[in-house]
Amino acid sequence: FVPTRERTMVVVGGFPTDSTREEIVGFLKVATASDGTKGWDQRKIKDIFTKGAYATRGFLQFDNSKSMWQFLDMRKGRKFEHKGERLFHNVDKTPEEMEIAKRTTRAARVLRDFLENSQKVDTDLT
Repeated sequence: FVPTRERTMVVVGGFPTDSTREEIVGFLKVATASDGTKGWDQRKIKDIFTKGAYATRGFLQFDNSKSMWQFLDMRKGRKFEHKGERLFHNVDKTPEEMEIAKRTTRAARVLRDFLENSQKVDTDLT
């Protein structure tokens, strides 16, 4: 287990399901190079890759944790856009963290649905 503050990889996801490795990697190279933020150097990104020939996510591997956090700080409040779609980016999670996130999201949705449906109940007894 690597603590979040020491991680060096960012996931950029939300690409269409038929996106090729070349398309995603090419987009990320251009998007990270032309950011226009002062003090940013694309050489701090050690590798850009996907996990398969077709993917919905790309990975940015940074040379160290400080570089990754600098990148995330400068992207704060700004999303990548690819073919008119907004992409998400976050620190890569361990499988255990992904499972916790799925369960938490599922619980939040069930609670939201319950609250929305309970407000629609007709309380008029006449």
